[in-house]
Amino acid sequence: MTENASLRMKPRAPRQFSQLGVLVLDGSGSMTEMTSGNITKAQATAVATRDLFSRLKASGVAQNFLISLITYDDHPTRVIDPPATVEQLDLHADYDPTKGHGDGTKIHRALEEAERVVADYLAQAPPEGVDHSAVILLMTDGLCNEPDRTREVARRMQERFSHKLTIAAAFFAASGKADPDGERLLRDIVTQPKFFSTVATAEALREFFKATLSQTSGVAIY
Repeated sequence: MTENASLRMKPRAPRQFSQLGVLVLDGSGSMTEMTSGNITKAQATAVATRDLFSRLKASGVAQNFLISLITYDDHPTRVIDPPATVEQLDLHADYDPTKGHGDGTKIHRALEEAERVVADYLAQAPPEGVDHSAVILLMTDGLCNEPDRTREVARRMQERFSHKLTIAAAFFAASGKADPDGERLLRDIVTQPKFFSTVATAEALREFFKATLSQTSGVAIY
């Protein structure tokens, strides 16, 4: 390793905790709408995802996180499975959530898939050792086709995993447009109001993901 490369690497502290981040990304047909940045919402989501992974890799706390990724429309697909360490994340992969999707929006099915991922992760946590927790980072740009089922699934997950799980959600709004029903649904299912945000750009989505992981883990990700 060269001296310059050594200087660029941030020192890694001992593992303090283990947190699973499950990105749950909307791949429905409406994600092909354009944003103010002259790219589609799906493309902006892919950019935000790669940028988040890059920030995690560059951080000094990367060893504390595992990442899983699910895309969905009316059915979910596991894209990163099993959960990967930060070092294993591919910064060159295509994280466009519409790949293999493009139909309607059924958030409850995506949450049920995330629930299975979280359950497996927590079940494998050793009885002694660092604290294990999980955060679901949900993104959608429209109202779920079955919103009441989505509320029911989210409520069940919170009861099942209690303080071990945080549900956070970002509403990807079309430029200059509002969707009160869609936003209301997400506000209903998040663990706390601070874990909801409306975004309209890749940068805002990335910052939401990053800020949520920082808040739920208690360590700063820059």
